[in-house]
Amino acid sequence: MTTTRPPGNPSYRDELNEVPNALLKLSVMANSENRWPVNDIAKLLAPHGTFSVYGMASSQWAAWPMVSIIRDHTPFWVEWGSSYDGLVQHINGFANRRPTILVSQSGRTVETCDLARNLKSTDASIPLVAVTNNLGSPLARIADTVLDIGAGAEMHAPTKSYVNTVATLLVLADALQQIGTFRMNRTSSTLASIAGILPTYLSSSDAWASDVMAATEVGLRSNYLYFLAGGAQLGSAWQSSMLYAETARHRSAVADWATFRHGFEPQVDAGFLGIGFEPPPRENRQTKQVPDVVMAVASSIAHRRGTIRMVPQLDAGRDANHLLSTEYWRPLWETLPVHHLCMRLATAKGLDAGEIERKVTEDYV
Repeated sequence: MTTTRPPGNPSYRDELNEVPNALLKLSVMANSENRWPVNDIAKLLAPHGTFSVYGMASSQWAAWPMVSIIRDHTPFWVEWGSSYDGLVQHINGFANRRPTILVSQSGRTVETCDLARNLKSTDASIPLVAVTNNLGSPLARIADTVLDIGAGAEMHAPTKSYVNTVATLLVLADALQQIGTFRMNRTSSTLASIAGILPTYLSSSDAWASDVMAATEVGLRSNYLYFLAGGAQLGSAWQSSMLYAETARHRSAVADWATFRHGFEPQVDAGFLGIGFEPPPRENRQTKQVPDVVMAVASSIAHRRGTIRMVPQLDAGRDANHLLSTEYWRPLWETLPVHHLCMRLATAKGLDAGEIERKVTEDYV
């Protein structure tokens, strides 16, 4: 395969393998309130009872797990959407007076920076928080407070920057749930534990991707590819669909489990592949139907001769499983196997390294 990667630059796979170290770096930052003011931001947001979160593409989807969890488990109301939507609403006169979190891994995304400038020009007193990988970026300069995701330089499709953004925002959600009792050292330890398990998970994920390709020959013949998820995991599904388009130049769609069951099942045939994000075990009897829907959809897909594969989950051992099997932390690692699948599919399609690794979602000011 021809490569157009400049000599000495890290490959897509190299950056994927850097994810554990990037998360470990974040766990170290989390031990310093001066470097990582999560508690201060939580205390800033709390009196308002509501705030907005905007981003574009992977930055938007990285924020969804936090938004979903805050809506489900706290009294806060969170408005969430793309920076473009927020900008259009603002231009049309629907002025946002809420504290606002703007997420941009580059800190230079056009729509996000434009939204920040518009918010500040309307009311400079609006608290504006930037979550970014670039402390010297235009967004960081406009914001009142900056939360560094600490992922380091990234040249290709979002790997470590996406994981660290999800982690940063999940920690903020945790702080909002525990105003006054939140302990950063405990969170730092959790992130370090997950980082320590990720190398083995990445290796097994590559094997999973190989099995998916070999078992289904889906790389070049799939007519319908759906990413299926629910709740906080919908962000993982949407991010995976975008990765498929960006790196493998392959079409896919996203649906939650119940919607797929009600509207999309008739499309399933021998050329169908579903990649499922399995919901975590739930003790609440009122939500018992969630895994039942997943089982029903999986059974229907198999009956119609389609293929479904569940994204592998972390096995953290008996002591840590209670923490790591929850919906709360799953979005940290769930997209990593999809990167491996994208690389294998792109190679099977004959794309060279330059095509696979070129960023197509960045839009710099």
